[in-house]
Amino acid sequence: MKQSISHFFLSAFYTVKRFPLVCLVAFLGSTVLSLMLSDGISDERQNALAVWAQTFALGIPLFFASTLFAENLKGRFQKIGVYKLATAIQIVVYFHLNHVNTHGFNQGELSIAFVGYFLAFHLLVSFLPLVRQFNSTVFWHFNKTLFLRAAITGLYVAVLFAGLAGALVALDQLLGFNIKSIYYGRLWFYMAGLGSVWMFLAHIPRNLKDTIESGYPKGLQVFAQYILMPLVLLYLVILYVYGIKIIVAGTLPIGWVSNLILAFSVVGMLALLLLHPLTEKADNIWVNRFTRGYYLALIPLLVLLFIAAFTRINAYGFTELRYALLALAIWLSGITAFMLITHNRFIWAIPVSLFLTVLWVFFIPGYNLHEVSKNSQSQRLHELLKENNMFSGENELVAPAKTLPDSVSAEIFNITKYLSVNHGITGLEPTVVIPDSFFVKSNENRSKWDLYQWLETAVAPYGISDLSVYTSEAVAEAVAEDTAAVLKPLTYPDLEIRFRGPTPAVVSVPNGNWSHCVDLNLGDLKYIDERNYGVVKVGKDALCKNLRVSTSTFNEVFNLDSLMGVHVHTYKFPDKKRRNPYFFPNRKEVIRLDNAKTSLQVFYLKYGWNTQNERFELAEINGKLWIR
Repeated sequence: MKQSISHFFLSAFYTVKRFPLVCLVAFLGSTVLSLMLSDGISDERQNALAVWAQTFALGIPLFFASTLFAENLKGRFQKIGVYKLATAIQIVVYFHLNHVNTHGFNQGELSIAFVGYFLAFHLLVSFLPLVRQFNSTVFWHFNKTLFLRAAITGLYVAVLFAGLAGALVALDQLLGFNIKSIYYGRLWFYMAGLGSVWMFLAHIPRNLKDTIESGYPKGLQVFAQYILMPLVLLYLVILYVYGIKIIVAGTLPIGWVSNLILAFSVVGMLALLLLHPLTEKADNIWVNRFTRGYYLALIPLLVLLFIAAFTRINAYGFTELRYALLALAIWLSGITAFMLITHNRFIWAIPVSLFLTVLWVFFIPGYNLHEVSKNSQSQRLHELLKENNMFSGENELVAPAKTLPDSVSAEIFNITKYLSVNHGITGLEPTVVIPDSFFVKSNENRSKWDLYQWLETAVAPYGISDLSVYTSEAVAEAVAEDTAAVLKPLTYPDLEIRFRGPTPAVVSVPNGNWSHCVDLNLGDLKYIDERNYGVVKVGKDALCKNLRVSTSTFNEVFNLDSLMGVHVHTYKFPDKKRRNPYFFPNRKEVIRLDNAKTSLQVFYLKYGWNTQNERFELAEINGKLWIR
């Protein structure tokens, strides 16, 4: 017993001594994640800790690969140089992730940059330690060892955590210890972080050739032959049936088929890699036939994958995911051709080529998915704006002469939202610019949800709105949240939406050179479409939801429907005693909407339910309209 305990601690000591940097970042990562569970921690602190946690998590594969690579070097200064380089890369990773976190609106979430580093460093583990002794046999046995160690480590950690968590429950329930729920989370982070890393590292041979075994693991063959291969055949049948279906129907493939093709490729290649040593045995001819048949069967599916990818890209432009999908399709095509030509002899080419693809997709300046998607969506947005005459001579944004179709309005808004959240621009500069306050790290209102709300209000005067959320749907959501018994058929025919600014209204003259000011008191918009004020005509637009302003020289639209949707979502607590009408609480300030030639100050606004059209329509508006 004493010998077992001493062996345990001795093994732990040698593991830490051999992999000090890996164990250090695993410990620090577990500690940071456990600190994130603390009560009362601010959002700003959570976001900062999340960056550190991601950095330490990425340090585990980076320092693991670097350590194994350095062990194959003879010179002491060479080894020190490798560790210094790995440390420098780790520092660069932290500052990059921190920059993304500070300048983006997905604070604390796993960014695309993190995914890129995660894939690159884990692929690096598969081949970097073997650079000086590269051959397919050592490569396969080394990665087989990693695969089995990872599977066994996962099982050990799950069982050990369940046992320790059960012990905590027993202490809490039977012996009266006050075990807070936070301790279970911290236990998991230390077990899944430091504990799993130590268990994994403890059985990694110092000499990588020691991983070579004379026999083939029976359990691995059963897993690959009787689990993975049937899954490959199942995916293959489904995909080929779908391919025949779209050929017969003469339709284009849907975007989701890309996910199934990628799943088929991943599972198939994993099965081929696990079965690779069997190809060298004469009594396993079926493995060679399966390998060649797999790559040949993949060719028609790659054609389908390219069609699905280009269909989405041609319709909606590049995004990060579409660019990554296209890059994976190109990589799959290249590796398929390479494996068919070389008869699957150089299996190390799969992770090496995928590593280079990841570097290209995520990090090469000018060609990475971040820059390509930003440029593609910006260009697409400008084309839509030009097609609808929404640019002035000074290249500033103006409202369209006619109300935008729902599909165009929603498309413009979605591009703007995408650019705002993912790239920190609206694409409508210099007219609509994200306020600097959103980029101040200490500002509490800098989440993407705050950005959505600001953006909806900022683009509403230009006839742009997220038409996926209609006012009627927003009201239904708001009413249902507080008064679940109110049903749509009983409520909508009598329901009115009324919004009122501060009373009395405090009017301030907007900045600018104004030629006229019109007092709007349109209480009969339910029955008329337009009223003539001499210098200007004011009325509802074609959708009967927004305010249209026209003179002899210009036409502008104020998107009030989108504005109403914003306020319904802001105030979700209607008066339970008042079913008709539905009031918003009074605003503290007058709402002001600005267009290129006009400015609107809203004092009172009402929408009524049109039973015939089954929608809310603009019924009344009071305010002031300023005209240049």
